[in-house]
Amino acid sequence: MRAQRLRTLWLTEHSAAGCQLALPISAANYLHALARLRTLWLTKRSATGY
Repeated sequence: MRAQRLRTLWLTEHSAAGCQLALPISAANYLHALARLRTLWLTKRSATGY
């Protein structure tokens, strides 16, 4: 019973730490993808004259 509780506690802490680490990474990836799309769009726009 106690081992089960410890395991649950460890998993909860571990996943919380993982979320805190994953969030900035995914946000950075999202911003990077947006910047890339914007650059591509601007390049295409200047090339086509739209």
